[in-house]
Amino acid sequence: MIPPEITEFCSFVGGKTHIAIRVTTRASQNAVTGVRDGQLLVSVTAIPENNKANLEVVKLLSKTFGIAKSKVCVVSGAKCRTKVVCIDGIVEMQNIISAFDDREKKRKV
Repeated sequence: MIPPEITEFCSFVGGKTHIAIRVTTRASQNAVTGVRDGQLLVSVTAIPENNKANLEVVKLLSKTFGIAKSKVCVVSGAKCRTKVVCIDGIVEMQNIISAFDDREKKRKV
């Protein structure tokens, strides 16, 4: 079963996956931390200078969803906390669900 919060932040248009995210920079670790107000919450250790945080977001999402970094790009909000990330291709729902399952397991520990 697909968690209902996935449809809040994820859309699939023209063979691409668009994900609305909210980024926290200067975090203690890189992680997908949850969903709030229709956005995927992402924390990165990088500082928001010279595109460093955006590059960390791309790296984290590519690792989380098991895709190449070259298929992920920030399409809006490059200088804001709230961003839209476009993934070239449709991200398998199982990869998105796995990201949530991992987050829930960490939360219960």
